Amino acid sequence: LLEAIKESRVAVVVFSKNYAGSSWCLDELVKIMECKDQMGLMVLPVFYHIDPSDVRQQKRDFDTAFQQHDDKFKREMDQVNRWRKALAAAASLSGWHVKETGSGLVFLNLLLQLLIIRLMNLISNVLLDYCVTYDGDFVQNSLLYLCSMG
Repeated sequence: LLEAIKESRVAVVVFSKNYAGSSWCLDELVKIMECKDQMGLMVLPVFYHIDPSDVRQQKRDFDTAFQQHDDKFKREMDQVNRWRKALAAAASLSGWHVKETGSGLVFLNLLLQLLIIRLMNLISNVLLDYCVTYDGDFVQNSLLYLCSMG
């Protein structure tokens, strides 16, 4: 999975109240944030029924999880500190705060709609950057093709 993260262009990180309890999730987050800094990976955080400041400042459920990590990983505090730093950095990014209760399907539908909007903006910017060097007919045809794909 860490290799797949390195090959990705976009990473969606869904923070929930139990997220920080998983050392595997935290390892993945460290890799995601490294790829963001080193390769320009777009990171889109989603705060699912939690306050983004709880993630950023590692309060409430996140504080409890890190107290357990501090005990369990006493000899690996460098790793615990990398997790803390990655959480704070990811939670400082612009993302979505999902507060409403409802079914998982409602959440997924909302998330997909938001992702499509964000990705279409990204594709539009890349397409415009790419097409600037070509004549107007190519740009127009490319934009029509892009629109007809959806």
